[in-house]
Amino acid sequence: MNVNLGENYDKDLITVILTDVGGAIAEKSLKDKIQKAINADSLTISVSNGIRDGLIAYFYINTVNSIDENPQYISEVRLEKLRITSTTSGIYTTINTRAIITDRGTAKTVWENTESANIPIGDVIFDFTNNKYISTAKGVINAVRLMQMSEEELRAAINIAAGEAGKRQCDQLREDIANND
Repeated sequence: MNVNLGENYDKDLITVILTDVGGAIAEKSLKDKIQKAINADSLTISVSNGIRDGLIAYFYINTVNSIDENPQYISEVRLEKLRITSTTSGIYTTINTRAIITDRGTAKTVWENTESANIPIGDVIFDFTNNKYISTAKGVINAVRLMQMSEEELRAAINIAAGEAGKRQCDQLREDIANND
């Protein structure tokens, strides 16, 4: 069954698929928790950070925080869809993103890619000394565990998955550049 979480988001942005959760109460509770935990802006930033980290690692790119710093290229990231799927093998986040890199001098698109990353959601371990997550443990097994996660844990786990989706975008960029040489 698909549950659309469309009140604050485009209706195609966030979809949740649940199997064997058992009943409308669990469904509504999980829908409400996910809707509170997910912020499209922070997911887009996580994807962008994943791409930025890859650009720095692979290409020694100097990134800027503002267009006022006169960059040669502009990178645009679009979060097109987020789907959370519960299966017998675990909970997975499918994140569809589009990345566009434009040459600022010519306004020409130099690279564009649409990527769909299917990433397992993991349990998040928090470092309470500075209130940041430090790593994820093994993947979440089923929707029951997903329901037991706090909003903060769920938000962190999905943002980590979004960062991984950004890294996969950058991996594709690296492969495309390598194949053009």
